[in-house]
Amino acid sequence: EHAGMRTMQILPGKINDLQGTYHVVPGYVYDPREKATEHRAKYILGPENYKYPYEEMTAPRYYEFENSTFHVSVVAEGTMDMDTTQFKGSVCFPLPKEMKSLEYFPNLESTNWQEANLGTSGLKLGAIEADTGNMVRITFDKIRYRKVQNENAYEVEPLKVTKIQNGNGLEVQYSYGIYKCEATGVKWECEKAEETKTNATLSFEQNGKTYVAYVPLPTDDGFMFEKEQPGRQYGGYYAAYGVEQEHLPENTGVTQFSSSYLYCDYNDVTKVYTLTFVNGASTLDGGLRTELQIKGQYQCKVGDTWWSRTHAEGSIIENNANLSIPIVDQNKRLEFCIPSPQDTSFWTSTWSDSEQTKEVWSNLYYYEINDTDSVIKQMPWWGAKYRMEGNQYRINLYQIGQVNGQYTSVWDIGTFVWNENTKQWQPTSTT
Repeated sequence: EHAGMRTMQILPGKINDLQGTYHVVPGYVYDPREKATEHRAKYILGPENYKYPYEEMTAPRYYEFENSTFHVSVVAEGTMDMDTTQFKGSVCFPLPKEMKSLEYFPNLESTNWQEANLGTSGLKLGAIEADTGNMVRITFDKIRYRKVQNENAYEVEPLKVTKIQNGNGLEVQYSYGIYKCEATGVKWECEKAEETKTNATLSFEQNGKTYVAYVPLPTDDGFMFEKEQPGRQYGGYYAAYGVEQEHLPENTGVTQFSSSYLYCDYNDVTKVYTLTFVNGASTLDGGLRTELQIKGQYQCKVGDTWWSRTHAEGSIIENNANLSIPIVDQNKRLEFCIPSPQDTSFWTSTWSDSEQTKEVWSNLYYYEINDTDSVIKQMPWWGAKYRMEGNQYRINLYQIGQVNGQYTSVWDIGTFVWNENTKQWQPTSTT
């Protein structure tokens, strides 16, 4: 009983039993043993029904007011019917006219998607399960909403958000669908079916299954390398943690995707980043090539939201050539790998202005490339003279041969200057 009015108590699991139309006859209970009711009884019941003195009545009596009879229909129904894998039933979701007075939806008139102010606890609403008829509570961790452009209607998208434990920031967002309702409507209608979303940025295969993981994008604050740094940067051990995409949102157990090293290459012309998950490396052909054992290789252009795989697990061969010489009359070019000045294998341990020239003799592998083929060859004898001029590193390459029994230069290949930006030896003169 509340404020003198009788109320109907609904117990869990009994909502279906209460559905129907009720015949309600109001009345008045007069208890002659209570003197305080005497005056009210005379006024409400009238003298023809009122027995006096009250001592003659020994029990309370109920008087019906038949001319005030009314009917009440009870229907077990919410404002948003759902038929999804996560919930089947009807949810008592606020209607647009109710949303206007709720603090959760401050920008209700915006035609851009907004996120409701639900805090960390989400929004709990009453609901009726379709199969059992039980009254339950359903929690939406996140709700997106907007006003429909050029219509007097609104759309909402309730979601369940699961933060993956040990997932490096990976979240699974299950959308119950997108629902639409007129501004004065009484029912939300489903416009788009349920969908499972994630903030994943990369996928990988393991044990015949596909997993998705979150690896920071180049535009994210948590990106692992210096941004917009041309060339290659090196990182150590790295692990990403993925969830099996096929069984979301039910199965959120994580699987590790890791490598001993992580390389990051950035091309400042194409604005493309390349991540290479490396487990080992070995040099080939005197350093001209490197074979990398990789867990995978991925690329992402600035502004994109996904790391696209370019190579699966296995091995890749990298061309380390950093000096190119065209042989125009033979329609071919030669490509060499000459250690950079910063390389620990560079041919001298120090550079000094006082040391005008140093010279090294060795063997040299190179690519011989024509229009249709690429062949790795070895130049049996070659020499290199290098020096510093100001802050520039210069090197002169030449082929060595015997002339009259003496070793001497038989082919002056050319003079080259190291370009730190392109990581290439660029010619100043070639012959």
